[in-house]
Amino acid sequence: MNLENLKTVEIFGNRTIGICQNLYSKNISNSIIDIRYVSGKIDKLQEDSLNCLPQIEILMITKTNLMTIQVGVFNLLNNLKYINLSCNKLTTIPMNLFDNLKNLAVILLNNNEIKNIQDKTFTLPGIESIKLLNLSHNEINIKSDTFDGVKCDQLDLSYNKISHIENNAFEDTNIKQLYLHNNFEISVINPAWRIPKFTIVQMYEDYVVEFYPSRG
Repeated sequence: MNLENLKTVEIFGNRTIGICQNLYSKNISNSIIDIRYVSGKIDKLQEDSLNCLPQIEILMITKTNLMTIQVGVFNLLNNLKYINLSCNKLTTIPMNLFDNLKNLAVILLNNNEIKNIQDKTFTLPGIESIKLLNLSHNEINIKSDTFDGVKCDQLDLSYNKISHIENNAFEDTNIKQLYLHNNFEISVINPAWRIPKFTIVQMYEDYVVEFYPSRG
């Protein structure tokens, strides 16, 4: 079978992500740009899990038991544009996880159990703006430096049980659309959050808030 033109690999029900740890990893075709792991008992993404796939543009690991991602796992994936880690069991997103991904456009982390995002995890050097950062359906607490400096077209924080947002939480951000609907009752939008006045804030599914921060 000729696999020289193979572009997508979809793997179902695996226990680990061992594509780069087997005897045939050196023979993986450079034509593969899309790797998808669906379901299975995968619980950890180790630093060397994807080292043999520097050419991939799309990575999907979804509907697994994934709880831990080691910093450095994406360091060699300079072509990566789309990451889908939704519908897993992640609780923490560590700092510097996405730092070397200069072409990244979409990050999907929705439908996990995320409570902790380390400061400035999504302040990505070298990227003008990502298209979508989806963190909906988690349990995120928004601290003052969680999203400091974030640049993205759409930031989805809906369905997170958010009831409080610390001052300066969105300082120096460049976010076009911010989704906050279906959280706990959030107090009236506070100028101290430092949301830019061009950001469209959606507090309810059918209601958009026109927000103008104070001049002070």
